[in-house]
Amino acid sequence: MKVKFLGEIKTIRMIRKLVEKRNKEILVGIGDDCCVLKHGEILTTDSFLEGVHFDFRYFDYKTLGERITCATLSDIAAMAGKPILILVSLYLPKETKKEELIALYQGIEKISERFNCEVAGGDIVAAKKLGITLTALGKSEKPIRRNSARIGDKVFLTGYLGLAETGRIALLNSFPRNQFPKAISRHLRPLPRIFEALKLRKRMNSLIDTSDGLSTDLSHIAKESRVRIKIFWERLPVSEETRRLCREKKIDLANFLFSAGEDFELLFTAQGKIPKKVMGLKITEIGICEKGEGVFWEREGKEYPLLPTGYDHLTPRKYSL
Repeated sequence: MKVKFLGEIKTIRMIRKLVEKRNKEILVGIGDDCCVLKHGEILTTDSFLEGVHFDFRYFDYKTLGERITCATLSDIAAMAGKPILILVSLYLPKETKKEELIALYQGIEKISERFNCEVAGGDIVAAKKLGITLTALGKSEKPIRRNSARIGDKVFLTGYLGLAETGRIALLNSFPRNQFPKAISRHLRPLPRIFEALKLRKRMNSLIDTSDGLSTDLSHIAKESRVRIKIFWERLPVSEETRRLCREKKIDLANFLFSAGEDFELLFTAQGKIPKKVMGLKITEIGICEKGEGVFWEREGKEYPLLPTGYDHLTPRKYSL
């Protein structure tokens, strides 16, 4: 069977079954946003390929450096950790200009400096297309995992749903930038919610970042925590820019919000009181954890199953206007 028929989630589950646990220094391996080591170190890696994760029709090299660093460090935020260092491995076309490479690293450095993180090494190999792999090391006093949601927890989300995907579509189709400023900013520079996660960590039970889309990320929490999650349509935070895009381009809003990924917001569960804002960032209560399994959404008193339809690297995107 070809992996395109398995999909990303089933492929990862297959790999997870193939590898043995053999080192006591590793507390958490495959199955969360980061690997967790015995003394609180957390480790993650992300790869980015030209034509798949970024498009030079609207990216320049400096902005690309900023974006890939934000995306990688979001995994550290998703474990309520502080980043320490980044390793940068380049798959570099020989035709790449010196100035372009300098700009790429200026972007990486800009975000790294913001979060007191250091570029500490990497590798370079020649390739036909640009590819970049970032590996980030961080530390967390108590890594918050996706498998620790409890029955009775409320479900919370920072920021807005689908904002980054709105920006991607606007840029890809050359829509007027002044009509989608917040969405474009979130796609190009999705600042990781590291400081916000650190502020909230003592109140959180489980945590993940919204990199794959709400439906998929909720399914990760529900499956790993063995709870049933129900979210409420009327509570979902949606920006006017996203509503306008879906309205004008006749995109089903519900499908868009459940599937759109790469927002890199915090999706977490908690039982205590959670503020409506943290460090100026909007927090919305969107659902509840119940006894059972699966993910569901309620709209106008009717309940529907919510299957994982978020971004999958092994299947094509759903939006290509």
